[in-house]
Amino acid sequence: DGSDEADCPIKHDAVEKSCQSDQFHCYSGECIPLNLACNNHPDCLDSSDEDPAKCPSSCISNGRCPQACLPTPKGAVCQCHPGYNLTTTAGVSLCLDTDECSLISTCSQSCTNTKGSYKCSCSAGYTAEGRHCRAGGEPPKLLYASHSNINGIMIRPGSAYRINMELTSHAVPIKSFDYNPTSHEFYWTSPALGVIGRYNVDIGERSKNEVWLSGIEKPDQVAVDWITGNVYFSQQSSSTIVVCAKEGEKNAECAHLCTVPVNSITLMVLDPREGRLFAAGFSRVRSGYPRGAVYPFSMDGEPVANAAVIGAQKTGIPSGLALDTKTRRVFWSDVTSRDISVCSYEGTNCQVVVTSSHSHPNFLSFYESKLYWLAGSKGLLHTHDIVEEDTQARDDLTLPAYSHSLKFVHSSLTSPLPPNPCSTLNCSSLCLLTLTSARCACPTGSVPHDSLSQSCLYPTHPAIHPATPASVLSTPVPAIIPSTERQMKADQEYHDEVTMEMAENTDGKINGVTLAIVILIILVVTVVVLIFIIRFKASRKKPDVSLTFSNLAYNNPTTPGLPDRELNSVQIVQRGTTVGYDNPGFDSPVDFFKRRSGAGPKLSSMGWSGGPGIGSDDPVICEGSSTPAVSRATTRGKDTDSAFQEPSLAASSFDDNRHFSVDEDEDLQQHMSVSFYKDKQRLIN
Repeated sequence: DGSDEADCPIKHDAVEKSCQSDQFHCYSGECIPLNLACNNHPDCLDSSDEDPAKCPSSCISNGRCPQACLPTPKGAVCQCHPGYNLTTTAGVSLCLDTDECSLISTCSQSCTNTKGSYKCSCSAGYTAEGRHCRAGGEPPKLLYASHSNINGIMIRPGSAYRINMELTSHAVPIKSFDYNPTSHEFYWTSPALGVIGRYNVDIGERSKNEVWLSGIEKPDQVAVDWITGNVYFSQQSSSTIVVCAKEGEKNAECAHLCTVPVNSITLMVLDPREGRLFAAGFSRVRSGYPRGAVYPFSMDGEPVANAAVIGAQKTGIPSGLALDTKTRRVFWSDVTSRDISVCSYEGTNCQVVVTSSHSHPNFLSFYESKLYWLAGSKGLLHTHDIVEEDTQARDDLTLPAYSHSLKFVHSSLTSPLPPNPCSTLNCSSLCLLTLTSARCACPTGSVPHDSLSQSCLYPTHPAIHPATPASVLSTPVPAIIPSTERQMKADQEYHDEVTMEMAENTDGKINGVTLAIVILIILVVTVVVLIFIIRFKASRKKPDVSLTFSNLAYNNPTTPGLPDRELNSVQIVQRGTTVGYDNPGFDSPVDFFKRRSGAGPKLSSMGWSGGPGIGSDDPVICEGSSTPAVSRATTRGKDTDSAFQEPSLAASSFDDNRHFSVDEDEDLQQHMSVSFYKDKQRLIN
């Protein structure tokens, strides 16, 4: 009978959770706007939004609501007017004012909160258009670097664009650049050459591209203070920031500004009007993701006391950094998460603005109420309208591949131009902006002469400023041809005329000498090991030994009265790995009978290092005599035994060099004794 479901509101309450706070949940399951309840017209399928008994009594005494009361069959529902939020404290409903200005999408620049509402306003030089602020004056120009060129896109109303080349470094790759709108000068870095270049676009055809500072080890990011003219730069794989100043043709004076607590500084931007410097970087973490952040400093190198480190909790590798100087906001992109976030200058009110739809968002820039950034390395430009919360891929503004360093140039970014506080300090060297004013500073290698550092002393060489690198050139390099000139000089001419005087690096010399010694020791050890291996292999290889017997006296007639000769001596000859034994009178038949009578000499004995010992008892040496060469023409070829065919090593030195042969001739038979027979058998065996 359904009695198990009577007076059980659990089902209705559970379903009501799916409806919004400004909606009424029908018992039939659907949600309708609250203002449709109790309007004398059933809007729910089961007509549960109308109850003649409960609707009139729901908002008696305004339902105890602070502002609006909406009657429903379930009771009164309190609502607040637009611009207020409903809160409940100790069982009492309150309507508190909503701070619309806490949202960055409320106004383009200035936002003033009022009771229940807000008011947008714009800075000087801008015109209010609803919640937007439009800059007056000339069209803005978007600058970007591409290899050795810096180009500018003139953005005109109606989506009309014109691209001009601002300068070229003549085939020298540009790592980063900045523009001084007050002096109309570009500053750019080249890690390959170790220089910071300068190019003035204000003097037209007489403009020249010059080496402003040289002798720098891989300069990376550069930023220029458009109030004092100071130049700030960082170096690759370094955590230090250096500031330099240069007047006229004098050498630049530099000083170490600060050290950022990261392994590598990736980006750096300035707000001279506020005297603030923001440096973004990251550190590698072993067995983990990189950790990065944006660090706030004053422009004299001091950490900002009342500002927190920006993005330290969720930032990996900062790849883009931009400032909205009108609203005092810092925007940065993270290449790991693809998020583009924002914080105030003090590191508060942080939030994610947008997440890039493409990987590797980098090189942020800000103008009016829009963020511009590049995705990847193909020059894909993206924009995000903060007020309208609209993101677009600008296919009509595709830049060249590997473009980088987006920067906007417009007069509204610097106007009104503030006064230079350094003009009243009378600093002899550097003058650096602070959060409130400016102060004097001494270059590296010098000491302050007074408490305010208005003058500096150089203890070692007063006439030479150690802070200035020895390689700083005051001679300008060939002028960079502006976009108005069609023909550019050859890149080789630029390199020929730029003289690079590298600064002396003692640590580099010591490291180089140490490395050379280590390499030399390794080479010597390698050569010794190779020689040992070769000799070891050679010692294991037994050389081949060949024996050759040659009788140069053989076939010479014996003349009575000749003195006895040592016919059984052996001459030993070694050529290369071949060993030969030469016996010029090997027991000839003439001397055979002398030996039989005991008058002939005995077989000589010789010892030779590296060869076999030879003596009368050696079984290799034949005893007896060679056979006479009688009728040699008829006997040649009858015996082909290899023991009688071995050539003599002395064949090239003696004319009468013969092979052993055996003949059955009568002369041979007359000398064929027992000793002759043994001699032959030993040779054959």
